[in-house]
Amino acid sequence: MKFFISHSSKNADYGTAIVTLLRAVGVKAEDIVFTSNAAYGIPIGENIFHWLKSRIQEQSYVIYLLSDEYYSSVACLNEMGASWVIQNKGAMLFVPGFDLDCHEFKSGALDPREIGFFLYDEDRVTEFVESLKADFTILNRQVLLNQAIKIFINDVRGLAISLRKNGDKSADKIIVPPLSTEQKSPSKVTLDAIVNPNLDRYLSDFKDGKLKDSDVMLIWYAIEQGRSQLMTGWQEDKEVESIRAWEDVNGYPSVLSSQYGTALQRLTMRKLVSVSQETSSGNPKEVKLISQLNDLLINKYDEIDSYVLGVLQRIQSGKTKQDELPF
Repeated sequence: MKFFISHSSKNADYGTAIVTLLRAVGVKAEDIVFTSNAAYGIPIGENIFHWLKSRIQEQSYVIYLLSDEYYSSVACLNEMGASWVIQNKGAMLFVPGFDLDCHEFKSGALDPREIGFFLYDEDRVTEFVESLKADFTILNRQVLLNQAIKIFINDVRGLAISLRKNGDKSADKIIVPPLSTEQKSPSKVTLDAIVNPNLDRYLSDFKDGKLKDSDVMLIWYAIEQGRSQLMTGWQEDKEVESIRAWEDVNGYPSVLSSQYGTALQRLTMRKLVSVSQETSSGNPKEVKLISQLNDLLINKYDEIDSYVLGVLQRIQSGKTKQDELPF
């Protein structure tokens, strides 16, 4: 199966961002058809209509990049109709500012009741990437997938804001919030950055080797498994089961699974997690890493990896820093 990105040439920049995302999560270049880029487009000498028809008939996975410009293009509507007749698998992606209540969308070949999503919706983009595993071979490292998704979201938001700044009238409806300083320059975030006092102290202790081994392994588990949310309370046993499976697969000793509760308690007392779900009686059953810590783990995987490597080698040699106090 190949990706066919059905789009208006006027939305080529957004299409390019989608291609970049697909390539970043592991999709092969030869499995992408994107006619606005010669590298992914129509080979020299091919009849454009015959070639596009054959690509659609290959049961491609069609990404419909929907916009006002899309519905104003006869070629795009023909692509949509052809794909609908063949019943290709696909997804509806909306450019920033697209009006979901417009007549063209509600009366078109695509069922408006089917779930689509705006390009800047990080949660839905994450779901979309995860869904691709059913038909495509993509990366199995969650941290790398998270990195690719964040870069994509920043690119899309940057494009939307750029349209508005350039006076494009079609951007008037865009409601994407401006990029924050951290989003504009994620590469400037380092392990030495003072994001808040608690995180600054935590990172200093991390680099100086003052953290318990279970603390280090908890962070490593969160990175490798893409776990920004962690179960606690009556759900703690479920998280420990997941940790044991992770330890078994990677050949790690049971440092974290045996000390998960106290490691999470220390992270809580450092105020680096917040309650994300509670029971009906108000007791926490899930916590999440604060956004500054979560973003740092995703953006600076390589740096953190270098710090963790030595700890892992020591743990695997049987020399560990045992927990002595809950904080």
